Amino acid sequence: MWGNKLKNLGLPIAACLGVVSFAAADTEPDPPYFIGLGAGISRLQPNTHSTGYHIENGTGVGGKLYLGYAATRELSLQLYYADLGKVKLSPNGEIHYRDTGINATYYIFQPKTTLTDLKVFVRFGFGKMQNRTNLNYERDNPRHLMHGAGVEYRLDNDYALRADLDMYDKDAHLYTLSALWRFGGNPPPSFPEPLIVPLEPVT
Repeated sequence: MWGNKLKNLGLPIAACLGVVSFAAADTEPDPPYFIGLGAGISRLQPNTHSTGYHIENGTGVGGKLYLGYAATRELSLQLYYADLGKVKLSPNGEIHYRDTGINATYYIFQPKTTLTDLKVFVRFGFGKMQNRTNLNYERDNPRHLMHGAGVEYRLDNDYALRADLDMYDKDAHLYTLSALWRFGGNPPPSFPEPLIVPLEPVT
C-alpha cells in the first residue's frame, strides 16, 4: 500500500522539480558588461545667423559605439563615441560633428521576469562636441549636457537590439538602431534533471 502511494507521488514531485528548475533558469540575470554598435540618421542645425550661410542639408548619416556596465537591474553607465556626419551649408561649406562622453541609462519600464522582452529607458549624461569644417566656425562651448530615450528588445541573456534618440546639444540629434552584446559575470548555476526511480510495491 505504501509503495503504491510513493510511486504515485513520484510524477508530481518530478513535475514540481522541473518547474522550479525552469523558473530559476528563466530569472537568470543578464551579464553586467555590454558593448554596442549602431547606425542611423542625424539632424544637425548649427547657428548660421548673421554669417551669410544657410543650411542646405541638415540630415546626415551617423553612428555610435558604446561600452557600459549595469550597476543594477534598472541603472547602467556607459561611455560612448558618436560620429554624427556632416551638415552642408550654402554657399560651399560643411561642418562635421563628433561627440564623446558618458551617460547613465535608466529603465523606466521593464518586465519583472524575462518572459517579456521589451524595455523602455531614458538617459542623461555629459559630452564634448568636436567640429571639423572648412569655414571660420567655432563652437561657443564644446562641453554640454545630453539626454535621450529609447526602447530595448531583449533577444536572450547576451544579445539585444536598441532603437533610441540621443540629443547631444541643441544643434545635434541622432536616431539610431544598434545591436548590443552583454558579457562577463558569473556563470549561472546548473540544475540536474530530476531522476525518477521506479518503486517496487511493498508486499
